[in-house]
Amino acid sequence: MKTGLKWQTRGQALVGGVILVFLGTAITAGALVYVMHTHRSTRTHRSWVNALHVAEAGVEVAINEFYKEVSGVPPWIGWSNVTANPRIKAFVNKPLLPTGVVSETNRFYSVIANLDTFTVTSTGTVTLAQFTNGMQRTLQVKLQPDYTSPFSAALLAKSYVKHGGNASVDSFDSSDPNKSTNGQYDPLKRQVNGDIVTVSSDPEAAIFATGSGVLYGDLIAGIGGGVKISGNYTNLGAVGSGADTDISDVIVPMSTVLTHPSIKMSGAAVETIVVAGNMDRAIGYIKATGGAITITGSGRLRLYVEGETSISGTATMHITPSPAGAPLAVEIYANGDVLLNSCVNQTGNAANLGIFGTKNCKVVKYTGASHFTGFMYVPYAAYDFSGQGDFLGAVVSGTIDVTGTGDFHYDEALTKKSMPFLLGYRILNWEEI
Repeated sequence: MKTGLKWQTRGQALVGGVILVFLGTAITAGALVYVMHTHRSTRTHRSWVNALHVAEAGVEVAINEFYKEVSGVPPWIGWSNVTANPRIKAFVNKPLLPTGVVSETNRFYSVIANLDTFTVTSTGTVTLAQFTNGMQRTLQVKLQPDYTSPFSAALLAKSYVKHGGNASVDSFDSSDPNKSTNGQYDPLKRQVNGDIVTVSSDPEAAIFATGSGVLYGDLIAGIGGGVKISGNYTNLGAVGSGADTDISDVIVPMSTVLTHPSIKMSGAAVETIVVAGNMDRAIGYIKATGGAITITGSGRLRLYVEGETSISGTATMHITPSPAGAPLAVEIYANGDVLLNSCVNQTGNAANLGIFGTKNCKVVKYTGASHFTGFMYVPYAAYDFSGQGDFLGAVVSGTIDVTGTGDFHYDEALTKKSMPFLLGYRILNWEEI
């Protein structure tokens, strides 16, 4: 009896052990399944998040191409046209990792950019080596061009500014009937925003205000820069320092391959350029000592001049809308010095005549007796205004020296003037679709 009880006890222990082993194995297997499931869920979640980041990378690539359009760098290289419309571009299945890099996780994006509506649609895809299905997420971003204007002052310079003679500087706003009459300067509506500004930080004198001129505005030097006032100069505004702004280089937004003959004339010669719609023209130089150059018609002319632009002696230049009142705008991109004694903008609006100077434009002078209505953006030039005629508009230059008897009337409406090479973009809408 005792022996049978012994074997019965041993049998129960054996069965119990088997059960424990089975339970242990089951628990272990369950734990492994749980861990694997958790690991898979974690990697799946990570892929889901990564897919959004990859889509964002595609958006950034597209925005960079938009910026290239106005930066002088050829845009959309490697992109294809979605349809016959070349304004809709596609960049398909582009890997996020450089070619040759091996990874168990593959990330790539596909982007469609609409150049007319400034809309970017980007899909990010993430696949794992052991999974057949990839994670995809799509973003759609709506952009808005944001043009900035450097004409926040009457005169803005990189280096020193000298305001001398007996000329005054004031302001008006051609877009505001309370600050102008029919869009024209009216001394009875004179404004006191004719500021003279430099970003120079020369402590001795970044701005020299001399002579018997009158300034209806502020004198503002760069951070730490000094302002020196002498003679009978009258300043009706503030004096200070702290100006800090970027003055970007000019990027010519057109082909610089010469398309038309240079202009060389004297005596009573006549040169007429008829504008019809948007036109681009590139020439070698302009050298006129006599005669008349007339730009007429309706539309916009972008004129690139490779060498010097010189209107001297009895020569004249006129910007004349045809028919009268027609919209006519002229942009002159000067790759050499600009010397003018006559340039009459008969549109009467400074925004319709712009002179842009590249790095090779080192000297800009206006010495004439006729009024100049327009703006000059010549960041590497020594600008010299010594004429008897008034200047209506604004100037951004390397250095500025204003003398003579001609008054300077800053058109505040130029703060709204868009510069193609100062283009930025604002994000209007960013959503996942």
